[in-house]
Amino acid sequence: MNIQILKQKLNDSNASFSDKEVSWLLDNIGNPDSVIRDNLVCNIFGNGFFEEKFTKQQVRFLID
Repeated sequence: MNIQILKQKLNDSNASFSDKEVSWLLDNIGNPDSVIRDNLVCNIFGNGFFEEKFTKQQVRFLID
């Protein structure tokens, strides 16, 4: 996964995430690297839900 692209999407209010990116985020929610886990994954999830950057299908996938 290209972390730079994810960082850019975090700061872009019009960005959306692919299903592959959402799966990667979910797989890395417990990443031992705090930069990935805290600064990227957790921030994208918070920002993504708050700014509705995830599709309804993606939200259902994450909730399941």
